[in-house]
Amino acid sequence: MRGATMTSSAVFGFHEAPTQPASERKKKLHGGQQALVLVVDDDPDARAMYVACLEHFGYRTASESNGEDGVRAAASLKPAAILMDAAMPGIG
Repeated sequence: MRGATMTSSAVFGFHEAPTQPASERKKKLHGGQQALVLVVDDDPDARAMYVACLEHFGYRTASESNGEDGVRAAASLKPAAILMDAAMPGIG
């Protein structure tokens, strides 16, 4: 049996390092609420990387490790954005 290989890439654009502390870099939605991004990925390392990057740039995050839980979380949390591994087992 051969193992699977996954490649992922993400682009987080910025021109210079943030100058304010992470606690002050909160991304806000209309109404002043901090933006929530739901990360859904079965690879724990990829999930941790995306969460760390998003939180560094001021986003609040929630994460799930499979599509079913991701759909439930999306319905209950109503995130501003969802970052999901579309090649995950059980998706598509």
